[in-house]
Amino acid sequence: MKAKKADKAKKEVKNIFEVHNKYSSAWYVRFNKNGVKVNKSFAFNPNIPNDRQAAYEDAVKWRNAEWESITHKAVSIVTTSQLTLRTLLKEYLESETPKKKPSGAAVEQARINRILDDTDKFKALIDKPIVKLGKDDFSALSRHLISAGVERRVIAGKIVDGEAPTKLKPAKPMSEDTANRHISLFSCVFNWAMKQDAYNWIEKNFAAGHHVKIVRQRKDIPTSEDLDRILAETGSKYLNIALVLGFETGARRGEIMSLEWKDIQLNLDFGNGLIPHIKYWGMDGSHKNLSTTAKIVPLSERAINMLSLIVEKDRWGHLFKDDANPSKVIKGSSMSQAFSRARERAAKKYSDDKYRSMVFHGSRGRFITNTAQIEGISPFTVAALSGHKTLDVIIGHYFGPKTKELAEQMGIIKKE
Repeated sequence: MKAKKADKAKKEVKNIFEVHNKYSSAWYVRFNKNGVKVNKSFAFNPNIPNDRQAAYEDAVKWRNAEWESITHKAVSIVTTSQLTLRTLLKEYLESETPKKKPSGAAVEQARINRILDDTDKFKALIDKPIVKLGKDDFSALSRHLISAGVERRVIAGKIVDGEAPTKLKPAKPMSEDTANRHISLFSCVFNWAMKQDAYNWIEKNFAAGHHVKIVRQRKDIPTSEDLDRILAETGSKYLNIALVLGFETGARRGEIMSLEWKDIQLNLDFGNGLIPHIKYWGMDGSHKNLSTTAKIVPLSERAINMLSLIVEKDRWGHLFKDDANPSKVIKGSSMSQAFSRARERAAKKYSDDKYRSMVFHGSRGRFITNTAQIEGISPFTVAALSGHKTLDVIIGHYFGPKTKELAEQMGIIKKE
Protein backbone atom coordinates (compact mmCIF):
# COMPACT_ATOMS: atom_id res chain seq x y z
CA MET A 1 0.00 0.00 0.00
CA LYS A 2 2.82 2.41 0.88
CA ALA A 3 4.67 1.60 -2.37
CA LYS A 4 1.54 2.48 -4.34
CA LYS A 5 1.32 5.86 -2.56
CA ALA A 6 4.92 6.58 -3.49
CA ASP A 7 4.28 5.58 -7.09
CA LYS A 8 1.25 7.87 -7.24
CA ALA A 9 3.22 10.80 -5.75
CA LYS A 10 6.00 10.15 -8.23
CA LYS A 11 3.70 10.93 -11.13
CA GLU A 12 2.89 14.33 -9.61
CA VAL A 13 6.50 15.55 -9.40
CA LYS A 14 8.66 15.80 -12.51
CA ASN A 15 12.35 14.91 -12.80
CA ILE A 16 12.35 12.21 -10.11
CA PHE A 17 13.21 8.66 -11.16
CA GLU A 18 13.50 5.38 -9.27
CA VAL A 19 16.53 3.24 -10.13
CA HIS A 20 17.32 -0.30 -9.01
CA ASN A 21 20.38 -2.43 -9.62
CA LYS A 22 22.06 -5.34 -7.88
CA TYR A 23 23.99 -2.98 -5.61
CA SER A 24 21.42 -0.40 -4.50
CA SER A 25 18.07 1.28 -4.90
CA ALA A 26 17.60 5.04 -5.08
CA TRP A 27 15.48 7.95 -6.20
CA TYR A 28 17.29 10.24 -8.67
CA VAL A 29 16.59 13.93 -9.17
CA ARG A 30 17.73 14.97 -12.65
CA PHE A 31 16.92 18.08 -14.67
CA ASN A 32 18.51 20.94 -16.60
CA LYS A 33 16.97 24.38 -16.06
CA ASN A 34 18.32 27.68 -17.35
CA GLY A 35 21.61 25.97 -18.14
CA VAL A 36 22.03 24.66 -14.57
CA LYS A 37 22.31 20.88 -14.36
CA VAL A 38 21.01 19.06 -11.30
CA ASN A 39 21.77 15.41 -10.52
CA LYS A 40 21.39 13.99 -7.03
CA SER A 41 20.49 10.54 -5.67
CA PHE A 42 18.59 9.55 -2.54
CA ALA A 43 19.34 5.90 -1.70
CA PHE A 44 16.99 3.66 0.28
CA ASN A 45 16.90 0.07 1.53
CA PRO A 46 13.85 -1.82 0.17
CA ASN A 47 14.06 -4.16 3.14
CA ILE A 48 13.52 -1.38 5.67
CA PRO A 49 9.87 -0.37 6.18
CA ASN A 50 9.08 3.20 5.13
CA ASP A 51 12.68 3.81 3.90
CA ARG A 52 11.62 4.04 0.24
CA GLN A 53 8.86 6.55 1.03
CA ALA A 54 11.15 8.64 3.28
CA ALA A 55 13.83 8.78 0.58
CA TYR A 56 11.24 9.82 -1.97
CA GLU A 57 9.95 12.63 0.24
CA ASP A 58 13.52 13.88 0.72
CA ALA A 59 14.03 13.83 -3.04
CA VAL A 60 10.84 15.79 -3.66
CA LYS A 61 11.74 18.38 -1.05
CA TRP A 62 15.23 18.83 -2.44
CA ARG A 63 13.99 18.95 -6.06
CA ASN A 64 11.45 21.67 -5.23
CA ALA A 65 14.02 23.73 -3.35
CA GLU A 66 16.50 23.45 -6.25
CA TRP A 67 13.85 24.35 -8.80
CA GLU A 68 12.88 27.41 -6.76
CA SER A 69 16.50 28.50 -6.33
CA ILE A 70 17.37 28.15 -10.02
CA THR A 71 14.12 29.83 -11.11
CA HIS A 72 14.57 32.92 -8.93
CA LYS A 73 18.35 33.08 -8.38
CA ALA A 74 19.65 31.30 -11.50
CA VAL A 75 21.96 29.29 -9.27
CA SER A 76 21.91 25.90 -7.58
CA ILE A 77 21.49 25.44 -3.84
CA VAL A 78 24.78 23.55 -3.86
CA THR A 79 26.49 26.70 -5.09
CA THR A 80 24.74 29.08 -2.69
CA SER A 81 25.23 26.82 0.30
CA GLN A 82 29.00 26.65 -0.20
CA LEU A 83 29.76 30.33 -0.81
CA THR A 84 31.38 32.12 2.14
CA LEU A 85 32.67 35.61 2.85
CA ARG A 86 36.20 34.19 2.70
CA THR A 87 35.73 33.50 -1.02
CA LEU A 88 34.25 36.93 -1.64
CA LEU A 89 37.05 38.67 0.28
CA LYS A 90 39.71 36.90 -1.76
CA GLU A 91 38.05 37.77 -5.07
CA TYR A 92 37.45 41.38 -3.98
CA LEU A 93 41.10 41.68 -2.93
CA GLU A 94 42.23 40.43 -6.32
CA SER A 95 39.86 42.39 -8.55
CA GLU A 96 38.81 45.58 -6.73
CA THR A 97 41.53 46.55 -4.26
CA PRO A 98 44.19 47.18 -6.96
CA LYS A 99 41.89 49.78 -8.59
CA LYS A 100 42.20 52.12 -5.60
CA LYS A 101 44.83 54.72 -4.83
CA PRO A 102 48.18 53.15 -3.83
CA SER A 103 47.90 54.25 -0.20
CA GLY A 104 44.28 53.13 0.13
CA ALA A 105 44.96 49.85 -1.65
CA ALA A 106 47.85 49.05 0.70
CA VAL A 107 45.74 49.70 3.79
CA GLU A 108 42.80 47.67 2.44
CA GLN A 109 45.06 44.79 1.43
CA ALA A 110 46.56 44.64 4.92
CA ARG A 111 43.10 44.74 6.52
CA ILE A 112 41.70 41.95 4.32
CA ASN A 113 44.77 39.76 4.84
CA ARG A 114 44.44 40.27 8.59
CA ILE A 115 40.79 39.19 8.45
CA LEU A 116 41.61 36.13 6.33
CA ASP A 117 44.41 35.13 8.68
CA ASP A 118 42.54 35.72 11.92
CA THR A 119 41.97 32.71 14.15
CA ASP A 120 39.29 34.17 16.38
CA LYS A 121 36.09 36.11 15.68
CA PHE A 122 36.58 36.75 11.97
CA LYS A 123 37.14 33.07 11.20
CA ALA A 124 33.71 32.10 12.52
CA LEU A 125 32.12 34.85 10.44
CA ILE A 126 33.90 34.53 7.10
CA ASP A 127 33.64 30.74 6.99
CA LYS A 128 29.90 30.74 7.63
CA PRO A 129 27.84 30.21 4.43
CA ILE A 130 26.45 33.47 3.04
CA VAL A 131 22.92 32.03 3.03
CA LYS A 132 23.15 31.57 6.80
CA LEU A 133 24.45 35.05 7.57
CA GLY A 134 22.16 37.64 9.08
CA LYS A 135 22.28 41.17 10.43
CA ASP A 136 22.83 39.84 13.96
CA ASP A 137 26.21 38.44 12.89
CA PHE A 138 27.51 41.91 12.06
CA SER A 139 25.93 43.76 14.97
CA ALA A 140 27.56 41.17 17.26
CA LEU A 141 30.86 41.68 15.45
CA SER A 142 30.71 45.46 16.00
CA ARG A 143 30.22 44.97 19.74
CA HIS A 144 32.93 42.31 19.93
CA LEU A 145 35.56 44.39 18.11
CA ILE A 146 35.06 47.32 20.48
CA SER A 147 34.85 45.28 23.67
CA ALA A 148 37.42 42.54 23.01
CA GLY A 149 39.07 42.99 19.61
CA VAL A 150 40.63 40.06 17.75
CA GLU A 151 43.88 38.19 17.75
CA ARG A 152 46.16 38.85 14.81
CA ARG A 153 49.27 37.25 13.43
CA VAL A 154 52.41 39.39 13.22
CA ILE A 155 55.98 38.85 12.06
CA ALA A 156 58.08 37.73 15.01
CA GLY A 157 61.58 37.46 13.60
CA LYS A 158 63.89 37.74 10.61
CA ILE A 159 62.97 36.26 7.25
CA VAL A 160 64.90 33.05 6.63
CA ASP A 161 64.76 31.22 3.28
CA GLY A 162 61.89 33.43 2.22
CA GLU A 163 59.79 32.66 5.30
CA ALA A 164 59.13 34.90 8.28
CA PRO A 165 58.31 33.40 11.69
CA THR A 166 55.03 34.67 13.08
CA LYS A 167 53.20 34.75 16.37
CA LEU A 168 49.69 35.56 17.51
CA LYS A 169 49.32 38.98 19.04
CA PRO A 170 46.78 39.03 21.91
CA ALA A 171 43.45 40.66 21.20
CA LYS A 172 42.80 44.13 22.54
CA PRO A 173 39.73 46.36 22.21
CA MET A 174 39.49 48.41 19.03
CA SER A 175 38.53 52.05 18.79
CA GLU A 176 35.10 52.81 17.38
CA ASP A 177 36.70 54.19 14.21
CA THR A 178 38.74 51.04 13.59
CA ALA A 179 35.77 48.75 14.21
CA ASN A 180 33.64 50.80 11.82
CA ARG A 181 36.30 50.51 9.12
CA HIS A 182 36.10 46.72 9.33
CA ILE A 183 32.31 46.79 9.08
CA SER A 184 32.56 49.20 6.12
CA LEU A 185 34.90 46.78 4.38
CA PHE A 186 32.42 43.92 4.70
CA SER A 187 29.67 46.21 3.43
CA CYS A 188 31.77 47.16 0.37
CA VAL A 189 32.41 43.48 -0.37
CA PHE A 190 28.68 42.71 -0.19
CA ASN A 191 27.82 45.62 -2.50
CA TRP A 192 30.48 44.52 -5.00
CA ALA A 193 29.32 40.88 -4.94
CA MET A 194 25.66 41.78 -5.51
CA LYS A 195 26.66 43.46 -8.79
CA GLN A 196 28.48 40.37 -10.11
CA ASP A 197 26.59 37.96 -12.37
CA ALA A 198 27.84 34.97 -10.38
CA TYR A 199 26.62 36.39 -7.06
CA ASN A 200 23.59 38.52 -7.92
CA TRP A 201 21.43 36.00 -6.07
CA ILE A 202 22.69 37.53 -2.80
CA GLU A 203 19.59 39.38 -1.70
CA LYS A 204 20.83 41.72 1.00
CA ASN A 205 23.90 43.50 2.34
CA PHE A 206 23.79 42.25 5.92
CA ALA A 207 26.82 44.33 6.92
CA ALA A 208 25.11 47.64 6.16
CA GLY A 209 23.81 49.72 9.05
CA HIS A 210 25.97 48.30 11.83
CA HIS A 211 28.39 51.17 12.36
CA VAL A 212 28.89 52.22 15.94
CA LYS A 213 27.79 55.78 16.54
CA ILE A 214 30.71 57.95 17.59
CA VAL A 215 30.27 61.06 19.67
CA ARG A 216 33.41 63.13 19.31
CA GLN A 217 34.44 66.01 21.47
CA ARG A 218 35.79 68.63 19.14
CA LYS A 219 39.43 69.46 19.75
CA ASP A 220 40.47 73.06 20.07
CA ILE A 221 42.15 74.52 17.00
CA PRO A 222 45.66 75.65 18.08
CA THR A 223 46.36 79.35 17.70
CA SER A 224 49.19 80.70 15.57
CA GLU A 225 50.96 81.54 18.85
CA ASP A 226 50.61 77.93 20.03
CA LEU A 227 52.18 76.61 16.84
CA ASP A 228 54.97 79.18 16.94
CA ARG A 229 55.80 78.15 20.51
CA ILE A 230 56.00 74.50 19.50
CA LEU A 231 58.07 75.51 16.49
CA ALA A 232 60.53 77.34 18.75
CA GLU A 233 61.10 74.16 20.77
CA THR A 234 62.25 71.97 17.91
CA GLY A 235 65.81 71.40 16.78
CA SER A 236 64.65 69.81 13.55
CA LYS A 237 64.95 72.04 10.49
CA TYR A 238 62.64 69.70 8.61
CA LEU A 239 59.91 69.90 11.26
CA ASN A 240 60.29 73.65 11.03
CA ILE A 241 59.69 73.53 7.28
CA ALA A 242 56.85 70.98 7.50
CA LEU A 243 54.97 72.79 10.24
CA VAL A 244 55.24 76.17 8.57
CA LEU A 245 53.98 74.64 5.31
CA GLY A 246 51.17 73.06 7.31
CA PHE A 247 49.72 76.27 8.71
CA GLU A 248 50.66 78.42 5.71
CA THR A 249 49.10 76.12 3.05
CA GLY A 250 46.72 73.80 4.96
CA ALA A 251 48.32 70.70 3.44
CA ARG A 252 48.17 67.43 5.38
CA ARG A 253 51.28 65.79 6.78
CA GLY A 254 51.30 63.06 4.11
CA GLU A 255 50.91 65.63 1.34
CA ILE A 256 53.72 67.77 2.72
CA MET A 257 56.08 64.83 3.17
CA SER A 258 55.57 63.71 -0.44
CA LEU A 259 56.58 67.09 -1.93
CA GLU A 260 59.28 67.17 -4.60
CA TRP A 261 61.18 70.24 -5.70
CA LYS A 262 59.74 70.02 -9.21
CA ASP A 263 56.35 70.72 -7.61
CA ILE A 264 57.54 73.84 -5.78
CA GLN A 265 57.53 77.27 -7.43
CA LEU A 266 59.27 79.98 -5.38
CA ASN A 267 59.35 82.87 -7.85
CA LEU A 268 56.81 84.92 -9.73
CA ASP A 269 56.77 84.06 -13.42
CA PHE A 270 54.43 86.51 -15.14
CA GLY A 271 55.38 85.23 -18.58
CA ASN A 272 53.99 81.78 -17.81
CA GLY A 273 51.30 83.00 -15.45
CA LEU A 274 52.90 81.34 -12.41
CA ILE A 275 52.84 82.49 -8.80
CA PRO A 276 54.78 80.95 -5.90
CA HIS A 277 53.00 77.71 -5.03
CA ILE A 278 53.22 74.03 -4.13
CA LYS A 279 51.48 71.25 -6.01
CA TYR A 280 50.52 67.85 -4.65
CA TRP A 281 48.29 64.92 -5.56
CA GLY A 282 46.38 64.07 -2.42
CA MET A 283 47.14 61.82 0.54
CA ASP A 284 49.40 59.35 -1.29
CA GLY A 285 51.25 62.06 -3.24
CA SER A 286 51.38 59.73 -6.24
CA HIS A 287 52.15 61.39 -9.58
CA LYS A 288 51.18 58.15 -11.31
CA ASN A 289 47.62 58.17 -10.06
CA LEU A 290 45.90 59.86 -13.00
CA SER A 291 42.48 59.66 -11.35
CA THR A 292 43.57 62.18 -8.72
CA THR A 293 43.57 65.89 -9.61
CA ALA A 294 46.60 67.85 -8.47
CA LYS A 295 46.00 70.61 -5.93
CA ILE A 296 47.87 73.89 -6.33
CA VAL A 297 48.15 76.11 -3.25
CA PRO A 298 49.79 79.56 -3.23
CA LEU A 299 52.76 80.09 -0.92
CA SER A 300 52.78 82.86 1.66
CA GLU A 301 55.74 85.20 2.06
CA ARG A 302 56.77 83.34 5.22
CA ALA A 303 56.77 79.97 3.41
CA ILE A 304 58.71 81.41 0.45
CA ASN A 305 61.37 82.91 2.73
CA MET A 306 61.76 79.65 4.63
CA LEU A 307 62.10 77.48 1.50
CA SER A 308 64.46 80.02 -0.08
CA LEU A 309 66.96 79.35 2.72
CA ILE A 310 67.62 75.93 1.18
CA VAL A 311 70.60 76.31 -1.15
CA GLU A 312 70.14 75.77 -4.88
CA LYS A 313 72.30 72.64 -5.03
CA ASP A 314 69.94 70.86 -2.62
CA ARG A 315 66.78 71.69 -4.58
CA TRP A 316 66.34 68.35 -6.27
CA GLY A 317 64.36 65.18 -5.61
CA HIS A 318 62.20 65.18 -2.49
CA LEU A 319 62.01 68.23 -0.26
CA PHE A 320 62.35 66.06 2.84
CA LYS A 321 65.43 63.87 2.46
CA ASP A 322 68.16 62.68 4.79
CA ASP A 323 71.15 65.05 4.79
CA ALA A 324 73.56 62.14 5.28
CA ASN A 325 71.84 60.01 2.63
CA PRO A 326 69.95 62.26 0.16
CA SER A 327 68.44 59.30 -1.69
CA LYS A 328 66.58 58.37 1.50
CA VAL A 329 63.21 60.11 1.99
CA ILE A 330 62.23 61.13 5.53
CA LYS A 331 59.11 59.32 6.74
CA GLY A 332 56.02 61.06 8.05
CA SER A 333 56.30 59.07 11.29
CA SER A 334 59.68 60.69 11.96
CA MET A 335 58.08 64.10 11.58
CA SER A 336 55.34 63.15 14.05
CA GLN A 337 57.94 62.03 16.59
CA ALA A 338 59.80 65.33 16.24
CA PHE A 339 56.51 67.21 16.72
CA SER A 340 55.73 65.16 19.85
CA ARG A 341 59.10 66.02 21.38
CA ALA A 342 58.66 69.71 20.61
CA ARG A 343 55.14 69.91 22.05
CA GLU A 344 56.34 68.14 25.21
CA ARG A 345 59.06 70.75 25.68
CA ALA A 346 56.52 73.53 25.07
CA ALA A 347 54.19 72.04 27.68
CA LYS A 348 56.99 72.06 30.28
CA LYS A 349 58.28 75.49 29.35
CA TYR A 350 54.88 77.19 29.55
CA SER A 351 53.45 74.88 32.27
CA ASP A 352 50.41 74.18 30.09
CA ASP A 353 49.18 70.65 29.38
CA LYS A 354 47.14 71.80 26.38
CA TYR A 355 50.24 71.43 24.21
CA ARG A 356 50.40 67.70 24.93
CA SER A 357 47.07 67.13 23.17
CA MET A 358 48.04 69.03 20.04
CA VAL A 359 48.80 67.18 16.81
CA PHE A 360 50.52 68.11 13.56
CA HIS A 361 47.10 68.11 11.83
CA GLY A 362 46.14 71.10 13.99
CA SER A 363 48.17 73.25 11.59
CA ARG A 364 45.57 72.49 8.92
CA GLY A 365 42.77 73.70 11.19
CA ARG A 366 44.69 76.89 11.93
CA PHE A 367 45.22 77.59 8.21
CA ILE A 368 41.52 77.08 7.44
CA THR A 369 40.43 79.22 10.41
CA ASN A 370 42.81 82.06 9.51
CA THR A 371 41.92 81.95 5.81
CA ALA A 372 38.17 81.91 6.46
CA GLN A 373 38.49 85.12 8.50
CA ILE A 374 40.17 87.09 5.73
CA GLU A 375 37.81 89.90 4.83
CA GLY A 376 35.95 89.31 1.58
CA ILE A 377 37.13 85.74 1.01
CA SER A 378 34.53 83.25 -0.23
CA PRO A 379 33.97 80.05 1.75
CA PHE A 380 34.24 78.23 -1.58
CA THR A 381 37.74 79.65 -1.99
CA VAL A 382 38.60 78.24 1.44
CA ALA A 383 37.24 74.83 0.36
CA ALA A 384 39.25 74.95 -2.86
CA LEU A 385 42.46 75.75 -0.97
CA SER A 386 41.90 73.02 1.63
CA GLY A 387 40.71 70.44 -0.89
CA HIS A 388 37.24 69.87 0.60
CA LYS A 389 34.26 69.13 -1.64
CA THR A 390 31.70 70.45 0.83
CA LEU A 391 31.62 73.05 3.60
CA ASP A 392 30.23 70.64 6.21
CA VAL A 393 33.62 69.22 7.21
CA ILE A 394 35.21 72.66 7.26
CA ILE A 395 32.57 74.05 9.60
CA GLY A 396 32.25 70.93 11.75
CA HIS A 397 35.92 70.06 12.23
CA TYR A 398 38.31 72.79 11.09
CA PHE A 399 36.84 76.24 11.56
CA GLY A 400 37.47 77.11 15.17
CA PRO A 401 37.97 80.83 15.81
CA LYS A 402 38.63 81.95 19.37
CA THR A 403 36.26 84.38 21.11
CA LYS A 404 38.83 87.13 20.72
CA GLU A 405 39.06 86.51 16.99
CA LEU A 406 35.28 86.68 16.62
CA ALA A 407 35.20 89.92 18.60
CA GLU A 408 37.87 91.39 16.28
CA GLN A 409 35.89 90.33 13.21
CA MET A 410 32.77 92.06 14.58
CA GLY A 411 34.69 95.22 15.36
CA ILE A 412 34.05 94.96 19.10
CA ILE A 413 37.78 95.13 19.77
CA LYS A 414 40.63 96.26 17.56
CA LYS A 415 42.84 93.69 15.82
CA GLU A 416 46.31 93.51 17.27
